[in-house]
Amino acid sequence: MSEAWWKEAIVYQVYPSSFKDTNKDGWGDIKGITSKLDYLQKLGVDVVWVSPSKPLPPTSTPYWLNGKKRKVYKSPQADMGYDISDYKAIDPIYGTNDDLAHLQSELKKRGMKLMMDQVNGLS
Repeated sequence: MSEAWWKEAIVYQVYPSSFKDTNKDGWGDIKGITSKLDYLQKLGVDVVWVSPSKPLPPTSTPYWLNGKKRKVYKSPQADMGYDISDYKAIDPIYGTNDDLAHLQSELKKRGMKLMMDQVNGLS
C-alpha cells in the first residue's frame, strides 16, 4: 500500500458479535474474524475495521449477557460499553489479547491492516 493507503483502501467493517462464532456460544469472536481472512482477501479487502461491539443477540438470547451489555474492549458497562476501562484488554466474550495478536499477525502475512474503533471522547 502507498503512503496514503487510506485514500484508496478497501475497508471492510466487522461487527464482531455477529460476524462469526467459533466457540458456539452465540457471539462472534476474534477467532471468527481470523478464520475469514482468506475470504476477505479474495474480496480485495485491504483493511479490516473492527468496531466496538455491543451485540444484538438472536431473539432466543437475552440482550443482557451475565448482566452486562458487551463491547470488544473491557468496560464496566456503565455507558453501554463506551466507558472503556482498558484499551489494552479484550472482553473475554470475544477472545483474548493473544487472539488479537494472532489476528494482527495473520493480517500482516496477507498485507492487510487492522483498524480498531476508538471512543476516546467518552472514556
